[in-house]
Amino acid sequence: MQQKDLKTILIILTIIQLGVGVYYTPNNLRYIFHSISNFNYFDTPFYFANVLKQLLFTGMTIIGLVGVGIYFFKGNKLSNRALKIFLIHHFFGLLSYLPNRLIMMFNPPNDFSIAWYHHLIFVLGIMLVIVSFIVYYNQSIRIIPGPVNNKGIRFVHYLVDLTYVNIMILGNVFFLMNGFNFSVDKSTGLGLVWIIIVLFPILYYFFSEMFFRQTIGKVLTNTYLASANGQKAGFAKILGRSFCRLIPFDNFSFLVDEGKWHDRFSGTDLFYKSNTLTEIIDNPMEDAILDRPIS
Repeated sequence: MQQKDLKTILIILTIIQLGVGVYYTPNNLRYIFHSISNFNYFDTPFYFANVLKQLLFTGMTIIGLVGVGIYFFKGNKLSNRALKIFLIHHFFGLLSYLPNRLIMMFNPPNDFSIAWYHHLIFVLGIMLVIVSFIVYYNQSIRIIPGPVNNKGIRFVHYLVDLTYVNIMILGNVFFLMNGFNFSVDKSTGLGLVWIIIVLFPILYYFFSEMFFRQTIGKVLTNTYLASANGQKAGFAKILGRSFCRLIPFDNFSFLVDEGKWHDRFSGTDLFYKSNTLTEIIDNPMEDAILDRPIS
């Protein structure tokens, strides 16, 4: 299947997911406004975290609509930041919802069932993830020679990604422990909590940088991950980079170390995208800067 066909499928699946988001947005807004007006909802961290997640869900739906609009009105380009932010969030929203869905499927409460269209939406959501991974992984990007050494840019990445990850983690942790619990015992729930706390940040950085070459924070600053020599970073380097983030105080290493620990130990670095020579290259024979060393 050609890249152009995949792009068309990607946009169709994105529009479907955005339609679902628009459908649920009024309920989300009513929940948010009711929660804000009723302070009892903030007596437990679950409600507060869930309000943040609903705000995030609504905001990402709006961002996705903007991204699709840019796609159609700016020459069918998938490189617009709004669309990429939505697609990155879509994957991690699906991933973060997976523990709750597995519980509902295999250990549901009495008289509980999932409607068929929820299964369909879930399957279409998985299809969107797979197609977006293929499309963006094969995307060729021209970058500006020389790594990003701006500490302010690094701080933006840290702040944006930390905020996003923590909202996703808190919403799911307190959903499992204090939300509905279904018929899950506390020990199982606690195990799922620790899995989410430890694994979710690693998965966020690995999958974002492996397939999109950017996290949400990097999308905002138009920076891309690559090997230190400018080549496209491979599986081992990105996996090592993701696990290096578990090193204590690694997130603050950019303040004292020009090498940034997770960059230095994994042989990777960040580069600015060239705004003059960009876009998906459908012909793989054309030169792609991230696929060869920078001269």
